[in-house]
Amino acid sequence: MKRLFAVFMLLLCCSCAERPVLPAIKLDFISASGREDRSRLNIKFGSKTDVLNFFQNATGESQLGETLYCSLDKEVEFEDFDRLTQYLVGDLVEVDGSESGLSHIYVSTLSALKKEDEGVSNVFMTASELLAALRERNTVSCRVFTSAYSFGGHYSKPMLIPANDLVRVIQ
Repeated sequence: MKRLFAVFMLLLCCSCAERPVLPAIKLDFISASGREDRSRLNIKFGSKTDVLNFFQNATGESQLGETLYCSLDKEVEFEDFDRLTQYLVGDLVEVDGSESGLSHIYVSTLSALKKEDEGVSNVFMTASELLAALRERNTVSCRVFTSAYSFGGHYSKPMLIPANDLVRVIQ
């Protein structure tokens, strides 16, 4: 009976526990530059939030990583990168941003991928496929995804990049 009571109390306490509301991460597009292989892009962006230490600063917990995802699908906005069928993806590194007025400046080298075999396989897109996808839209929506064990994943607010800027650097 004591064990049952202890389990009941544990469940009761867990049901009342709330996860803290995480602050929004706003990203500001700065520039895009091309790479020699033309199917990869460098995106430079800034944020007032320290994205690389987001969970440490917000909750005290270590984070598992951070990735920039950009949708190339017809629907510009996205909530979950797993649902994207064509996208740009890359890790980010912080660079010196003392001249920008933003607290943190990041660069992400993005690779273009598309899902095949009903979403089972991810295949790199060619430069011509990437250009075709970019020419079908006015903007590309990008979001940083970061996660921690206790909190799961967290997305930044969308950062809209003019598609013409990306087309220009690929050509």
